[in-house]
Amino acid sequence: MTRGAYPATLSLDMKISFAAIVLALLALLTGCSTPAPEARIQVAASIFPLADITRNVGKEMADVYVLIPPGASPHTFEPSPREFKKFVNVRVFVTVGAGFEFWAEKLIKAAASESLLVVRTSQGVQMIPDVAHAHRETRLSSVGRQEGNPHIWLDPTIAKKITHQIAVALAEVDSGHAHFYMKNANEYMSLIDSLHAEVKKAVSNFGIKEYVAFHPAWSYFARTYGLNEVGIIEESPGRQPTPKQLKRIVEDIGKFEIKAVFSEPQLSAKAAMAIAEEANVRVLMLDPLGGEGIPGRDSYLNLMRYNLNVMRQAME
Repeated sequence: MTRGAYPATLSLDMKISFAAIVLALLALLTGCSTPAPEARIQVAASIFPLADITRNVGKEMADVYVLIPPGASPHTFEPSPREFKKFVNVRVFVTVGAGFEFWAEKLIKAAASESLLVVRTSQGVQMIPDVAHAHRETRLSSVGRQEGNPHIWLDPTIAKKITHQIAVALAEVDSGHAHFYMKNANEYMSLIDSLHAEVKKAVSNFGIKEYVAFHPAWSYFARTYGLNEVGIIEESPGRQPTPKQLKRIVEDIGKFEIKAVFSEPQLSAKAAMAIAEEANVRVLMLDPLGGEGIPGRDSYLNLMRYNLNVMRQAME
């Protein structure tokens, strides 16, 4: 049928029908662009912040899951038989490295896969020496040997580098979509740049630059934004401070006019509460990990803004 056989104008009913057909075709095309689950890169991330960054880079081309569940501590985590079974299908394993995942080599050996790509995001980072984690060095293998404080992701400038590392890794195992991963990474790194500028501006207005942390999770953040970590409550998980250490922390709280001590949801706040009571200050919760389904902490960017707001309460 030639073009001339159609009427010059369409009735309202015909227009609606035509629009419905167009929408249906668009939906079909959109559905076709989403790969089947078995076609996606299977990715495991040790902690939620790394998983969230990976999801923003891989989007629909990567199926990402977190090994350490919300509320659990990476310092005490041990993979279950279920995790060993699930890990067999993993193609990319995103970790911090630097001895943080002391249990990781067990999973890697159990998978026994030459195609498994392990991303150690601490590689290339100027590490801060970490006395605290040296207490569990006997549990580390040669692959996960102690290299420094592992809490690198809590510095947005390092998170930006991690984003690029993850994009390179995904492109390595799926070169056909390399441009896709790099494009997503660049977009996400722009969001991290905005976060960095926001944090830098906020911290510049802090009247108090000193803080007491539950454990040395915020050292990289402090290094980048000019804060001073004057006290650590537990240098390693479960290692209670000595009376001498407690006294020094309380004295420093008074000396620097610190208004609050920081606890963490993954670890007991008992020691922090005791110090706060002795020093007559508040206990506020910083969260280094966040997690899916946790309001206000359900993405890396939201998590960092949550922590910034907590710091504002204590330090402005």
